[in-house]
Amino acid sequence: MLTGLKARRSRLELYLTVLKAIKNGNEKQTRIMYESNLSWITLKDVLSSLEIQGLIEEIEMSESRDKRTIKIYRITTKGDHLLKHFHQTEKLLKID
Repeated sequence: MLTGLKARRSRLELYLTVLKAIKNGNEKQTRIMYESNLSWITLKDVLSSLEIQGLIEEIEMSESRDKRTIKIYRITTKGDHLLKHFHQTEKLLKID
């Protein structure tokens, strides 16, 4: 048995990690990526799925100095409820 290797995170763990990162104030894609420790491709996939499910919302912010549009993400009420319920479940199960 190999020691020191972590198991891959489940899809649920990835979603929860991204939701927590956004709730902690990380709005921009790069900050969410670093906070969640995900690759760019995986992050884009997770953000898309969370948005489709109504757990986060994408907001396009325009930079007045140039023509670039910045996308930021905010957690929705539904996403916030999901995090609260999952946190309560963790407490009940005493998951480390």
